[in-house]
Formats: sequence, structure tokens, C-alpha cells
Amino acid sequence: MGIPAESEPCVRFGEFKLDLRTRELRSNGHRSYLQEQPFQILALLLDRPGQLVSRDELMKKLWPSDTFVDFDHSINKAVNRLREALDDSVDQPRFIETVPRRGYRFVGPVAPSPGPAGEDPRLLVEKQHALKWQLLVPATVLLVMGLVGGGLYWRSRSAHRLAGKETIVLADFVNNTTDPVLEDALQQALLASLNQSPFLTILSDDKVREQLGYMGRPATDRLTEPVAREVCQRAGSMVVLVGSISSLGTHYALGLNAVNCQTGESISRQVADVESREKILQAIDRISTETRETLGESLGSIQKYNVRLEQATTSSLEALRSYRIGLQTDLTQGSAAAIPFFKQAIALDQNFSEACAALGVSYFNLGQADLGVRYLKRAMALSSRINAHEKLDVSASYYSAATRELDKAIEVLQLWEKTYPGDPDAPIDLSYTYWIVGQYEQCAAASRRALGIDASASVAYSNLAGCLVSLDRLDAARKVVDDAFSRKLDDFFARQPLYSLAFLQGDEPEMQKQLAWAAGRPGQEEGMFLGYQADTEAFHGRLNKSHEYSRRAVDSELRADSKEGAATNQAYAALWQAEFGNLVQARKDAARALALSPGRDGKLVIAMALARIGDFSRAKAVANDVLKAYPLDTLLQFYSLPSIQAAVELSRGDAAKAEDFTERARPYELGTPTDLRPLYPSYVRGQAYLAMHRGNEAAVEFQRILDHRGLNANSPLGALAHLQIGRAYALSGDPAKARTAYQDFLVLWKDADPDIPILKQAKAEYAKLR
Repeated sequence: MGIPAESEPCVRFGEFKLDLRTRELRSNGHRSYLQEQPFQILALLLDRPGQLVSRDELMKKLWPSDTFVDFDHSINKAVNRLREALDDSVDQPRFIETVPRRGYRFVGPVAPSPGPAGEDPRLLVEKQHALKWQLLVPATVLLVMGLVGGGLYWRSRSAHRLAGKETIVLADFVNNTTDPVLEDALQQALLASLNQSPFLTILSDDKVREQLGYMGRPATDRLTEPVAREVCQRAGSMVVLVGSISSLGTHYALGLNAVNCQTGESISRQVADVESREKILQAIDRISTETRETLGESLGSIQKYNVRLEQATTSSLEALRSYRIGLQTDLTQGSAAAIPFFKQAIALDQNFSEACAALGVSYFNLGQADLGVRYLKRAMALSSRINAHEKLDVSASYYSAATRELDKAIEVLQLWEKTYPGDPDAPIDLSYTYWIVGQYEQCAAASRRALGIDASASVAYSNLAGCLVSLDRLDAARKVVDDAFSRKLDDFFARQPLYSLAFLQGDEPEMQKQLAWAAGRPGQEEGMFLGYQADTEAFHGRLNKSHEYSRRAVDSELRADSKEGAATNQAYAALWQAEFGNLVQARKDAARALALSPGRDGKLVIAMALARIGDFSRAKAVANDVLKAYPLDTLLQFYSLPSIQAAVELSRGDAAKAEDFTERARPYELGTPTDLRPLYPSYVRGQAYLAMHRGNEAAVEFQRILDHRGLNANSPLGALAHLQIGRAYALSGDPAKARTAYQDFLVLWKDADPDIPILKQAKAEYAKLR
């Protein structure tokens, strides 16, 4: 039956009651457990209230004489954790007073309670320390059979504690029942519970797959305890966590064992007897929380970052299982294959915020932004239910993709990185957001931080290389890509920068090699590389070839079930036709793009094409349609929309008004938006200056485009800027510079289609300069 509360060996002080046997600390109905060293310090201070306890005494109490440790730092850390648990202040102490350079004194009132048969509570401190080792001897299964009840009934603690920086490896859940749902569901439940902790860092799936590859195992191999231990050793991690479940009649036995991956020694073993299937998630909560405390996380941190699983995720084990399978499918087969599993999870629990967020991101990955927005908004509306880690993740996705408020996205990502410094996802997403707003140095720094956490994250290599290319640091970018390939990270993210590097270095065989790699690949990979080649052909004035690659890109996107991706490729075909003066073909391509149900990006490209054609009313209508859907969109407000409005006014003949609109884009015009190509505001502003006969100012704008070759890469605006700066020099009375610029353009277009209107104009203008 247990010891009655009245006879517990406890010490009372203030609003707290400390159980000297179990290290349990109670306050205002809340129960927590002190870690070993803070408990020993508190017990010693409570034994001598009002008296000085020296640092030497604490050192001798806490560590054997042959221990090598930074005692001062460790004592300070333990006292700080104790103060955190007691909500005490070093400046205005209620309980623990610091005596500078000497030690500590307990200054609060103390009311001890005697133990059983009048036993001195102080002796129980030592007994508790010895008892925990005796508990390791009996077999767990005997304990399970010998005890009944619905809660946590046995736990062991060890002095092995993590420093808060090491990663841990989560092995696959061992399912000894006949219920197949439990394995995936409980693996995801345990991961969700542990991911709340800023103290623990779970080794990422990318890192696990990398290590399995080094071991000669398939990336989909099961992570049994022996395999997980080898992964742990290779990755330089410290601990493997192994969860297990068995059925005992109508009950279930849950276990969570923390194993030192170097020695195989059990560091922490938590076991729970669960009286029904419906209470399994509650038990997972308890044993994962106890494991966090045993591994060294402070009570304050646990209390702050500990939302119940049923609230943070879902109460449906079947929904958790579908969600888990969806995540694994996304990793191995892509977003299109994962979507049905996320949909099933939501059908089982419509309030499953994480599943809504995952489904929204999957739709964005497939270029289906409208559906992506719908589900991210739904996830955000449900975010009051979820834990701190997931809330940061959902909020970042919501602001980045749904409302596109990039300043808020950056704030959330910065907080996420600060709160969970061991999570690489925050700096990865932060680097990409910095990239699209044009903060390339910050992008590179964030990417490097992500790689410092997880050197197997291929997307971090891609972001870093991309930002270095935008900064014209091509050799450094190439080294980043080589580093990725040296780690066997040969995927879309690792390949993406190679195409841009090959173009900028004039390496046509390498570009074709990357196109061949992408051919026939699943999802949008083939379509995106075909789109890159369409731009390259347009850059060189080979408009017929560009049109053919655009058509192939559209077909590829449609095969991948991405109408929005197909519409965007078709829209760019229309835009380059319009920029080059083929207005009839541009109208046809714009109509085809609109018929493909374009999303945000496609509509903005179509609007720019219509503005260039001179179809002002339709251009404004399409752009306003996007504005209604994304009224808070940062780059829409300060990049794309001003560029389109300027193009409309320029086509109307109001160059001064066009210039005014482009000025709004100044803060972000070096960005890399997902719709219009980089430096579009500078290009339109330069044309406005030409129309106003301000040649010198126009030359500055076009020179800005030529000076950022890495940022422009294969954008046709980079080629057209040579022609436009030639016009600017001619207007400003510098025929020598004008001839050189025209010659540069005509060399780039030496293989261009001869009937392109802008090429005919360029040749006629150059002839007059000779």
C-alpha cells in the first residue's frame, strides 16, 4: 500500500516539501524530481539551516577524492539548477544565500518530518543513493508480473549525465505485441515527446541514413539496438534510446532504456505498467519525461517544455502511425507519395496540427501553393494545442509560406534556433529565408551553423553553395558541393548548384550532365532542371529551343501532378517572348499558363508578361488576385508588385511613374524571389531612365545587373542588360562604350534565332554606331 503521507521522510520549507528518499519535490500540487547533485546540495543545506556550508564541503560530498572535474564550475551549475527548481534568486534569495568565495547558507524556515519508526531523515539521503543500485538486479519482466497499476512504478537513475550538447540515437520501437499500429505510433510519440526538450538532440534521419550507408546497410534498414549502437558510435553520439512494449493480458508493459553506446551500460531504465491501450500515450509521457530528467535536463526546462502528447499531437494511435509513415515516405519517395498518409492522419483526427502542417508543406513542395496555404493556416489555427518545438516549426512554415511575412518568419526561426540549438532545421530554414530576401552573408552563416549540427544535411550544402554563388564566390561554392559529394550526398539538393556553377563557368558538358541526371526523376526534379535549361537557351537568344524546353518542363510537371509548377514554366515562356518582342506568341503562352490554374508565382510571372505585352487591365487583374490572397506578402509588396506596376506604367508611356514604383523595391531588389527573376526592379528602372533620356542613371542600373553575375546566373535579363547598357552609353554620348556593350550582347547571341524583334533592333542600332 505504500507509506502514508504523514510518515514520509520529508523536509518542509516555504511552499515546498522534499522527499529525502525519492528526491521528489512538491509545490502547490506540482511534483518534480531533483537531479542528483542539486538534491545532495539541498539536503546538506537543509541539515544545517542558517549555517555556512563551504564549497570544500560540497566538493567532498559530491565527488570522490579521485574525481577529475572542474569543481567550481560544476558546483555553480548545480546550485543554479537548484535555484531554478526552487524559483529562487541569487540577488534576493528566499532559500539559498551565496556567501562570496566561501559557500552557501540556507536562509528559509525548515520543518523536518520524521521517517518511519523515528528514523533520522538525513540517513535516508545515503540510503537512497545506495538503493538505486540494488534495484538494477531484478529482471524487468518479474517486476511487471509482480506489480499492477496504471502508472510509472519503477525507475533507475545513474550518475551518467549528458552535457546538453551530445546527440542521442533513437532506435526503432520494439513491438512485442500483435498490434501492428503500436510500433510506428509509439516511435512517433516518443520522438514528439523527446523533441520538446532543448537539452536533448535526436540524431537526424539524414545523419542516420548517412551512417547506415557507411556501414554498408540500406538507408531503410531497421534501427535495432545493435545497429543503433553502431550508428551512435560512428556519429560520435553518446546514448541510444530503446523503447519497447509488451502485452500482459489486458495490460501493457512499456519500457525506455537509455544505453551508453560505447560501453553498452544502461544509464537509465524507465518502466511503466499500463492498464489499457487508451492510456499508452500517457505512460509514454511519463517515462520520456523521467528519462529527460535522468539524462541531466533541469526541472525548470522540463516544466517549461513539457506538453502532454495527447495535446501536442493526437490521442489517436492510428493517426500517429499514419503520420509517421507519411514522414518516412516523404524521406524515401517524396512528397507526392507521402500526401495520402498525411490525409489519412487528418481524417482520423481533424485537430492533428502537425499532420496539417506536414500536408501543407508537401503541397508546397509539389508547387501546389493554394492547397499548401490552406493546410498551413489550419495547422496554425490549431497551434495552441501543440508543444513549443512544434509551435515554432508550424509558425515558421506559416509565416514563410502561407502569409509570406518574411520578417516574422526570420524572427520565429531565430527564436527556434536559440531555443533548440541542437536542431538543424531552424538554421536551414533561416538560411533559405535569408537567401530569398537577399541577405547572402547571413544565409551562408546560417547554413554553416546547420552543417555544424548535421554535416549530412544536403539541403544545407545546397543553400550554402547557392548563397556563395549569389555572392560571386564560385570557387568556394564548388568546394561546398564537393564536400557534399564526398559524404555521398548525391541528391537533388546537392545537384542543384552544379547547374548554375556550370553555366557561370561556361561548362556546357557539365550542364548537359546535370540535365541527364534529372531526366525521368520523380516529382518535380526533372521539370525544374528542364526549366533551368529553358532559361539558358533564352539567355543566348535561342528562343525556339527555350520554348521547346519549357514545353517539356510543363509536361514533366503535369506528370508530377503539379499544375502550379507547369503553369509557372508556361508563364516564363510567355515572359521571355514578351521581353524579346514576340508579342503574339507571348499572348498565346500567357493564355495557356492561365488555363493551367496557376498559383501565386505563376500568376505574378503572367502579370509581368501581360504588362510587357501592353495588356494593362488583365495584368493588374491577375496581380490584384494574388494581392487579395497574400496581402501581407513581403516580397509581393516590395519586389514583384512594384516591378509589375512599373512595367504597366512604362508600357503606358509614364516613365516617371514607373521609376516611382521601382523605388519601393530598393530594400529587396538584390533578393532571390520565387517568382520574378533577380534584379527585375533594376532592369525596369533602367528602362524608365532610358525613356526619360537619363542615360547615365540608366547605365548604373544595368551595370548593377552585370556586376551580380552569380545572382543572375542564366536569367535572360543578364544578357539583355548588355544591350540596354549599350543604349544607355549611346544616349549619354559615349559611342565607344556603347559599341563594346553592343558587341558583348551580339557575341552572347551569336547563335540566336534571327527573327527575334529585339535582336533586329540591336543590329540596326549597332550599325548606326559604326
